[in-house]
Amino acid sequence: MQQYYVDYTVNNKIVEFNKEQQHHLCRVLRIKENDQVYVVDESNTKYLVSLHLEDTVYGEVVETVPLQSELPVRTYIAQGLIKGDRWDYFIQKSVEFGASDIIPLQMKRNVVKVEKDNEKKLQRWSKIALEAAEQSKRDIRPQVHPVMNLK
Repeated sequence: MQQYYVDYTVNNKIVEFNKEQQHHLCRVLRIKENDQVYVVDESNTKYLVSLHLEDTVYGEVVETVPLQSELPVRTYIAQGLIKGDRWDYFIQKSVEFGASDIIPLQMKRNVVKVEKDNEKKLQRWSKIALEAAEQSKRDIRPQVHPVMNLK
């Protein structure tokens, strides 16, 4: 069953999806009325949601699902930056393996140089981590921190 993360806490029994998620549900998965997916909200609560199709796709909470697939400890991985698309692959596999936080390190002799305020790369890395978490049905949303150094 597909899983999505939303950027808010589900207070009422209605779940709203963003445009990208709606596109994925309608065009890629070709959902039908009353199909079900899992949704994890900002407070790391997992819900089973029944989908409804109108002008937009929205979901109605069927039940709260207990969290089961997380490690008992938070796992941090601090890794020196890697050239090319290998860094993206590293983020993906780390999240699938169970890392909850990834800390990119700018080392003294790294070939890769990233500006500390490079928000665009950080957003891209966070999106890769989020998609990997959705694919592996993680209960928490992994976080990619800004680039740091050992000092």
